[in-house]
Formats: sequence, C-alpha cells, structure tokens
Amino acid sequence: MFARFPSGPAAGLATTAHGLRVGTRAVISKAEAGPERPLSDAAGRADRRVVTTYVPLRDSPNGPPASWGLPPVLPVRRAPTSGPPEAQALLERAATADGPMLARLARQLESLAPDATLTRVVERLVAGTLAFDAALDLFTLRRGPAVVALLRAFPGPLLQDPFEHDAPPWTAADLSLVAKALGRLGPDAVAVGAAHGLSKPTREARLVAVLLAERTRAGGVPSLLVQRVMDADPRVAYTAASVLRRLLGADLQTPAAADVADQLRRALVAGTEEQARGAMRAAAMLPHRLFVLPLIRLLGGPLDEEAQHTLVAITRQRPGRSRRAWTRWWEAHETACRTEWLMEAVDRDDGELAREAVRDLHAITGVNHALPASATRVERRACAAAWEEWWTGARGERSWP
Repeated sequence: MFARFPSGPAAGLATTAHGLRVGTRAVISKAEAGPERPLSDAAGRADRRVVTTYVPLRDSPNGPPASWGLPPVLPVRRAPTSGPPEAQALLERAATADGPMLARLARQLESLAPDATLTRVVERLVAGTLAFDAALDLFTLRRGPAVVALLRAFPGPLLQDPFEHDAPPWTAADLSLVAKALGRLGPDAVAVGAAHGLSKPTREARLVAVLLAERTRAGGVPSLLVQRVMDADPRVAYTAASVLRRLLGADLQTPAAADVADQLRRALVAGTEEQARGAMRAAAMLPHRLFVLPLIRLLGGPLDEEAQHTLVAITRQRPGRSRRAWTRWWEAHETACRTEWLMEAVDRDDGELAREAVRDLHAITGVNHALPASATRVERRACAAAWEEWWTGARGERSWP
C-alpha cells in the first residue's frame, strides 16, 4: 500500500511526448527520431505544432551520447499553459466559491475528459518511475488538465501510514505525491483538491484532503471541513477540528467562522449522537458563545460528560455540574461577550482555569498579561486587575468575541 520512490540520477530521467527530460532539460529522443526519421524532421514537426523554446543539452550530466550528433541547442515542444478553457475557467472560480460551489467545481473538474498524456504522467509519478520535479514541470505547463488528472488519481498510494498509533503530525505533501503536486499548482488547485478529497469514501483520502485544506485560504473550505469534524474515524475528525482552528484563528469574527459556528450549532441541536459528539470536539477548539445554550440542553443526557467538558473549554467557568447551575450562569452572563467571561475567570480560585483563560485572552487580543504557572491568589488578582484596566480602554475599539 505504501510506495517507495527511487533516488539518484536515474530518478530525474523521464520520457515525455517531446523526448527525454532531465529536470528542466529535454531532448528529442532517439526513438522519436529513429533511423527513418531524422532528428531535424522530428524537431521540425514539434516546431510546427507548438511554440518552440531552446534549452542547452551538452552541459547535462545525463545528456545524450555524443554519437547522436545533436546540436548545442534543440527546439523543445512546450504545451500551452492554460489547458482546455473549461478546466481553467473552473479553476479560476475556486478562490471565491463558497463551500457547496467549491464541491461542485471539484466534481465538474473530475468529470472532464482526461488528458491521456498527463494521466500517464500521474500514473508514473505515483508508481515511483518518474521524478516529482519532472512531472511538476509538465503539470505547470498544462495546469488545467493536470489538475483534472490529479483529482482522478487522488490521493494515490500513501508514502507513510498516518494511522499508526504514534504517527507524527504529517503534512499532506508528506503523505501523498498527488497532494504535493496540487499544492505546487497554486491555491485554486489546492482548494478543489481538498473539496474533492473531503467527500471520498476512504479514510486515507479524507485525511489527506483535510491536511491539504490547511494550505488554502479559500473561503469555501472551512464549511466543507465541518463534515469531517464529525467523521467516523477519530484521527480524521480530530485533525479536521485542529485544521479548522488554525484556519479560522481564535477571533472567530469572520463570515467563514460564522458559517462554521452555525453548522456546528445545528449539529448540537438536531444532529445524531455521533454528530453532536463531533461538533463538541470542534466547539472545544473553536469556542463560540453560540454553542453555550445548546450544550446546556445536553446536560443530564448521554452526552453529559462531553457537554460539561466543552462548556468549561468555552467559558473557562465551573458553576456546577447540573443543567440548573449552568442555566443560572447563562442567564447572568448572556449579555456579556466571551472576552469578559475569560477576564472574570482570571480572578477565580481555580488556578488551572485562570491560566487557560489568560492563554485564551492572549490568543484573542494579542495582549500578554501573563500568569505564572504557580501563581498565588494575590498574583491572580493582580493579573485580573491588569486585564480590567486594558478592557477599560479597548472595550469600544471593536467588536470582541
């Protein structure tokens, strides 16, 4: 299942439609010319088909033998960079598409007629018989059809096993050469690649897509990641929640964050037990006041323990374990913002919650009124006073979460 790839000089050799490529150097192959086809004829036919550029040959350590009698430079076929207009047009829409539109764009790209040459290039790349840089050179020249071919092969054989018990935090490029190539083809290719893989049936494809999503800032990606937060595989679900946190940040004031929060709230209110559990996992990493009331309503039920943990992670408060205690707390704090809840938590007797509240405040505001790990009650009170003083001046500057 896991591929291994060659290295060394031989790994840089690749036959293409226009000859032998070594990194960025290329020649018309002897087989292309053949005894019945002079090299000049082969080059001339290439010249007529496409724009011709020239590359040096004789300084290449893996160049052709001198017996071939090649000139110092040789015309090399280069394909247009745009590719089929429909593929390029779909790619250009990815950056501004919302989640559902981005998923549709990915499906439309995958359904386009594949380019036979690029399909073979992708097959050789994932089989380990073609160097990545050589394949990328061709993909860059024909970006639209290259993305189509890569989507059809996604994610390819994995280079590592990300589901091992002690697996390190791999990136998408560490796991899949297909994902690595999409990452090098630009943010729109990354966005459609992530949207395509997030709905795949295999957990390997979904995990690679989640990690690939971290490479793009396309506005539609976070809303697609919400479904993977509720994934049946815990590694995929936890990774999706972590990626969402890194994409959205701690402020959660953007339209994308509001859309994600609304989807998670609906999962808490009307989702299945497994969906609610996944939503709570994300809510603990993406603390938003929108989740508090739905979580309070889950107290006392089969998800009581998870709801308690998530409420504490959001509010940094512990008013009690019962639904009644949390309801009273909510009635007293409903009109305050989460920033105020956190400042109140700094001045409490629970030192652990006070330190977590300070870390959250720093993530939201960028202000660093730190609290020592073994802070005394006096030190916590002094820290709380510093935050209150800051709040007096900053309160009206903007809308705080």
